[in-house]
Amino acid sequence: MDFGTVSSWVAAGISFASVGGAALWSWWNRPLVDWSFTGELSNPSKDEKRLIIYGSCGNFGDGNAHRVSVWIHRDAEYREQKIATSPLLRPGDSLEFETSLRFEDVCNAVVFVQWTPAPIRRRTERRSARFRVASEFEPTPFVDSLLRKHQSSQD
Repeated sequence: MDFGTVSSWVAAGISFASVGGAALWSWWNRPLVDWSFTGELSNPSKDEKRLIIYGSCGNFGDGNAHRVSVWIHRDAEYREQKIATSPLLRPGDSLEFETSLRFEDVCNAVVFVQWTPAPIRRRTERRSARFRVASEFEPTPFVDSLLRKHQSSQD
């Protein structure tokens, strides 16, 4: 092999490695969506039957989320229910929602998000991790006392 052939192969290898490195770099640093839930568990009627969740679901990632929907799964006898929707949540945006649940479902209820990442024409819908209602939403003092009373009666 002569020098010209060897240098061509070396240049092709360097070019291939550069393209591979650039593709890997852009994939590694792609914008991602990440979710957080905040809000409170309340009992405006002061009974021990129904609780209201006044909540917010925020996109604190660095990517846009399209076709966003917030879902709740209360317990085994209920199906998942969509409680809020938005066509687009940019980083830093949030989606407000309000829903109710039975007092006995608080320990098992979960909320989660479904969304489509960009570009939406080539991506399928994604589902977030499930967040427990009891740990994500702050109970009001009245609800907190009811929850403690309920837990002590089950022990």
